[in-house]
Amino acid sequence: MNDERADKNQKKGSWKRGIIVWLVLLLAIVIGALVWLAMPPKEPVYKGKTLTYWLAHYAISGPDGQEPTNQMNECKEAVQHIGTNAIPVLLRMLKAKDSTLKLKLMDLAERQNYVHLPLRSIEDDKMVVPLGFMLLGDAGTNAIPELINIYEHPPSDESKEVINAILMQFYPAPAVADAHWVPKKERAQWYMTAGMSRLENDLGSSESSASSNAKLSNAILAFSTAIRLDPKLLQAYASSAAARFQLRDFTGTILDCTRLLEVSPTNETGFHIRGLAEFAAKNFKDAEADLTRCIALQTNDFEAYNYRGLARVNMRKFDEARADFNKAIQLNPQDGTGYRNRAIVEGTQRDFELALDDVSKAIQLTGRGEPDPAAYLTRGRLETGLKDYESSLDDFNKSIELAPKDPTGYACRGGTYVFMDDFEKASADLEKSFQLNSDNALAFIMRGILKMKKGGEDDGALADLKRANELSPQSPETYEALGALQYKISDWPAALENCRTAVKKANFVRMSEAFAYIWLIRAQSGEKDAADTELNGYLKSMPPDKTNEWNAITVRFFTGSVPESNYLVLATTSAKRASEIKGQVCESYYNAAMKRKIAGDKQGAAELFQKCLDTKYDNSFDYFNAIAEMRALKKP
Repeated sequence: MNDERADKNQKKGSWKRGIIVWLVLLLAIVIGALVWLAMPPKEPVYKGKTLTYWLAHYAISGPDGQEPTNQMNECKEAVQHIGTNAIPVLLRMLKAKDSTLKLKLMDLAERQNYVHLPLRSIEDDKMVVPLGFMLLGDAGTNAIPELINIYEHPPSDESKEVINAILMQFYPAPAVADAHWVPKKERAQWYMTAGMSRLENDLGSSESSASSNAKLSNAILAFSTAIRLDPKLLQAYASSAAARFQLRDFTGTILDCTRLLEVSPTNETGFHIRGLAEFAAKNFKDAEADLTRCIALQTNDFEAYNYRGLARVNMRKFDEARADFNKAIQLNPQDGTGYRNRAIVEGTQRDFELALDDVSKAIQLTGRGEPDPAAYLTRGRLETGLKDYESSLDDFNKSIELAPKDPTGYACRGGTYVFMDDFEKASADLEKSFQLNSDNALAFIMRGILKMKKGGEDDGALADLKRANELSPQSPETYEALGALQYKISDWPAALENCRTAVKKANFVRMSEAFAYIWLIRAQSGEKDAADTELNGYLKSMPPDKTNEWNAITVRFFTGSVPESNYLVLATTSAKRASEIKGQVCESYYNAAMKRKIAGDKQGAAELFQKCLDTKYDNSFDYFNAIAEMRALKKP
């Protein structure tokens, strides 16, 4: 009985041990299978690390990653070193599909906490494949036929999406120029998306200008194809226009927007982009019209108000421009652009203190993010206008630091050096400005003044000021400077024409020298009464709030309603700020001296010319004209 029970227990124990052995074997098989499934296929290596390592490392090394950008460069070097040997691996990843067994084992592995294995779905790994082809560049185009084949017979929806992105990445390579693998009804959108991918890749890119321009051109080609396939695809017109704008193809931008508006006459984006292009092309009247239509369609577009305001500044519609900038600030008070732009019009109207407050506010706001070099440039110009040259140099230096390829910064700083009589530094800055942009109107103006101040280069100065006038025909300041120099060299007919144009374009902003030269030319030509009539006509057209400013005082002096003694006093007392006094005093002595000379009082004229020179204000044409007049009076 006991032997029989012992035999049964022995058999039962053997059966349990057998089950345990089989369970252990099964677990070993499962673990082995999991390990086998977790092991990646053999890959090409660089510096002992696999292709997928480099791709994964590149993916986490962008601006938001923890590793520096040079890590991305190393990854790129690794993939390019591996070269076409990477293609079979990348294609294999796209073809791969998780087996049913792997999916079940992954699910099993997730349900228990005893054994941890690095199992990943192949679909997750596919996300780095586009990076591989991107880093391979043209070397990866050989894979296009096989990519299309996989796309047409995809192992998964994820593979199809990834391949679609890769083929767009290769556009417009010959093998993908015709997207025949895409259903006809979806092709227009395919080209649209391909174009957008080129634009997105270009944003914030540190690539060379040529590479960036090539991407933009490819985007335009894609958008054009999309439009050909679907002429009503509005986004394609707008995106093409935006790409052309980035290429500074303003004519093409305007044409694209015009076509967009033919299809969709009330398209706010079309008016917006066309308005910006018209502004960039200096078609200010058309820009104003388009941006007005844009605002009518979208009243909260603060950028449209800003650019319409700038167009109006260039059209000398200062009050309307200020209203636009006020509205832009109201709509977006945390954006510094509106304050900076309002400072521009305030500075043009010589409200320097208000302008300084606004541009300093703009700098404060932009200081929270990326600094705005244009704001520092604007403040520097205002400080130059206030004769605060040291502060203006600090701001111009900051502007150049932020935008070293902007020619305007060098032209402005060079101009300040001209006013400070530091001719060597002025010449160096103006030369740098011309290297960056050989058609910089401001640089020509300042070089012309530099040549005049240095002496003996009036012909060169005249050529520079004429060129500035050609490049900036809307600016009254270029006409006044040119007219003043032409007066100095006795080309009176040309001087008279340019001074009249300056007064007309200035819209009552200070042009006292132009008024003076108009009267002096006509009076010395035997037309004093006609000169009085002409200046009185200007006086009558001035707004009431302008009739006590230096412009009007100068006109009244020449026409006889302000006596000389009062005029010389008003040069000081009418100045809006201390920085204007020296210039107005220099000007008043010169003008009074010229009236005495014309009246035949040579001795009195000489005394006043000397007082003009005693001001040492050599940033005025009157100062240099006084030198010439003194020489002439000393001749026997």
